[in-house]
Amino acid sequence: MNKRGILVAIFGLITLTAAGDEYTDSLTNVVYTYHPYNNSACVKAGRTYIIGGYGEELTEEVEPGSLKATGDIAIQEMLVIDGQKYTINSIGEYAFYLSQITKVVIPRTILSIGVDAFAFSDLVSVVSYIEEPFDTDAFRYLNTSNIILYVPNGCVE
Repeated sequence: MNKRGILVAIFGLITLTAAGDEYTDSLTNVVYTYHPYNNSACVKAGRTYIIGGYGEELTEEVEPGSLKATGDIAIQEMLVIDGQKYTINSIGEYAFYLSQITKVVIPRTILSIGVDAFAFSDLVSVVSYIEEPFDTDAFRYLNTSNIILYVPNGCVE
């Protein structure tokens, strides 16, 4: 399923949001955002909302980027849409927040993973093909002692 991107600008508040087109993998329900101008793609980031005001307590609500992703998923290295190739190079913040995914395979093309990308998910296994680890808060709010991590041979533990 393809859906056209959006562009929202609110002048005076200095808010500008530009999103590329979206593609949903029908097998995994992972939502990707792709950008035709540079042939890149990412696992769609989630959104945060501030609720309350006018004397009420402010709370933050999160809508994950891939609401319906469950079970074992493998993030693709590349999307091919209408003959055009898009390299998937990042996982957006809150992408799988509160999701019911249990295993994720992360390809070697990933260069960054957003904050809380997997927070509060049901992960028990992570297979990472990333050879050079990088700092990330993607797995905050998980009991990582219960998660099995697989990395390429010769990589730093």
